[in-house]
Amino acid sequence: MSDPTAAVQLGAGFPRELVGSDRGAARAYLDAIAAAGVGYLSVSDHVIGADPACHPGWPGPYDLGRPSSEPTVLLGYLSALTDLELASGIVVLPTRPAALVAKQAAEIDALTGGRFTLGVGLGWSPVDFEAMGADMHTRGARFEEQIEVMRRLWTEPVVTFAGRFHTVTGAGINPRPVQQPIPVAIATTDAPAALRRAGRIGDGWIPAIPVGPGLDAAKAIVDRAARDAGRDPGSIRLEGSIALRPQGRDHVLTELDAWRAAGARRVLLSTTELDGGLDAHVEAITGAARAVRGR
Repeated sequence: MSDPTAAVQLGAGFPRELVGSDRGAARAYLDAIAAAGVGYLSVSDHVIGADPACHPGWPGPYDLGRPSSEPTVLLGYLSALTDLELASGIVVLPTRPAALVAKQAAEIDALTGGRFTLGVGLGWSPVDFEAMGADMHTRGARFEEQIEVMRRLWTEPVVTFAGRFHTVTGAGINPRPVQQPIPVAIATTDAPAALRRAGRIGDGWIPAIPVGPGLDAAKAIVDRAARDAGRDPGSIRLEGSIALRPQGRDHVLTELDAWRAAGARRVLLSTTELDGGLDAHVEAITGAARAVRGR
């Protein structure tokens, strides 16, 4: 277990559905959370929404009624409005060409002066994969190869690569990013294969697992996979999440201490469970961040 008094960087999501295209509202939101002590901003990914009428039993949440963003475009825009660190949370990597994601990430990293983390995940929606022209059944193997290709493109001026899914012959991206390589944080469920992958190749780990015994068991798998791959488990940045609830924020400090004890170095203050307009979300995030900062 880690030192429960160690510093943890707080983050917040970007409420695209509340800000819309209002540049002034976006800047005000970013300035407010930065002033409260939030250190990074996360932007979610969803290119396409499903029509539940055409997909009986659709589990959601990404349907036609929910606005969503293309994260690399939005992150490039936000880089001009804030000095916060930026992160994708997360890009559904197997639906996209590796070279294109590598180039997009390099651009964001350059625009932020090296303050970008590429959060990636496997994805779960067959609607996404169909619309993006990607094979859902090979996504795990392709995901790993994509990360290998991207890291080489970020760090080598000329790349030649021949793999199962990718071929690059004497080519590269220019300019390359400030960070070489850009940190890649891997989002997972509690599936053992996904946890082992995060341990083998992730710079960060974003578990969709509540803090507690389930997280402890999952972290043991991640750490074991890291050691088996000759890596230091402590080099993999654990990124947690705390849901800000309508009934108040008394739980925030307790959950933050639990994430610290589990080894988290980043914790996202999530407002997905909150109703209300943008002001309510700003108040919840800034209030929680100030409570943490003032303890």
